[in-house]
Amino acid sequence: IWEDINTNLVFKNGELEFFLKDGDTVELPDLPANSDYEIYEETEAGWSLIESSNDRGKIKSNETIESKFVNDYNPKVAYAKINGSKLLENERVDVKGFEFEVLENGNVLYTLTSDENGNFETPLIEYKEVGNHTYTIREKSKSTDKILKDESEFTVTVNVSDNNGVLNADVSYPEDVIFNNKRVKKSLTIKKIIESDVKNLDGEFKVKVS
Repeated sequence: IWEDINTNLVFKNGELEFFLKDGDTVELPDLPANSDYEIYEETEAGWSLIESSNDRGKIKSNETIESKFVNDYNPKVAYAKINGSKLLENERVDVKGFEFEVLENGNVLYTLTSDENGNFETPLIEYKEVGNHTYTIREKSKSTDKILKDESEFTVTVNVSDNNGVLNADVSYPEDVIFNNKRVKKSLTIKKIIESDVKNLDGEFKVKVS
């Protein structure tokens, strides 16, 4: 049985923290439309986040978004996700459908596609042994006659450690993984020609460009 938790939740500096037990739900009403949001669960040692939905996106008018997090206890397995986002001229407009690659040791492990909010992420990556993993994220989509490819490459590391028999995977981002594409700039030349036998016409014509 799902039950709402009885608590007063207050945002501080644009962030909110709370605790949920199995079966708890919490509702955040009256959020401003068109606001970007991200929900992150701090998973305790031994517990793995095996499924999440709607953990990042944009608040839409007259629409309820349900985010869900599913956990499993297995101290011998650790999981992690790697994510990033896409901007176009510093805005989340027309950012759906761009492709990105996640590589380890030069091999492409995942090809990901940005959603309507420009977000993309790997499925859960499973780790069963202690060690360090270094991943490279790059844009796969090529430049077109309208949009220039972002040539940036980002390095993300995952450290898998053993904490008293419990595996734990920590993801480290040296910076935000944001690919910011630019539109191709082109020039427009306007030339005026008068077809008339009248000589020495020097009148000016008003031209409007919109």
